[in-house]
Amino acid sequence: PHEETGVKGFFGTGRVMFVAERPSTRGGKIPDDLDIEFFKLLRKFNLQDSHITDLIKCRGTVKEAKCPEEWDRRVESCLPFLLEEIEIIKPVVIVAIGRRVYKELKRRGLAEKFKIKRITHYSYAFTRGKKRGAEQKLCKEIEEISKIRN
Repeated sequence: PHEETGVKGFFGTGRVMFVAERPSTRGGKIPDDLDIEFFKLLRKFNLQDSHITDLIKCRGTVKEAKCPEEWDRRVESCLPFLLEEIEIIKPVVIVAIGRRVYKELKRRGLAEKFKIKRITHYSYAFTRGKKRGAEQKLCKEIEEISKIRN
């Protein structure tokens, strides 16, 4: 668990599962500053027990993540692990962090089996999207998620 926020991350056993794209390649510090800001938002809405995971489990380069064939290969090889996590956690809602993950979960048929919501990617909301109101939008999205967690 993250000491400052109480967020359990991968060890979360709550009924909300957040799914990000892949392990971060920023900086090397885990969690990084943007992750911590996201954790603070989860804590604000009492979601610190949420399970946080990645669609792609192995760390790669940004260049690899942008290559459609490589992306598809990695998703295909990692999907069974995500499905196993879902089976263990039994989430009430799966929250796709960002449009790319949301589209992939739908494409792989998970939206037919599980309640899936999408939120703005926090790294965008706290950086490039800040001037466009993305941070406030993310805050509202997480507040809505907190209302359906039970």
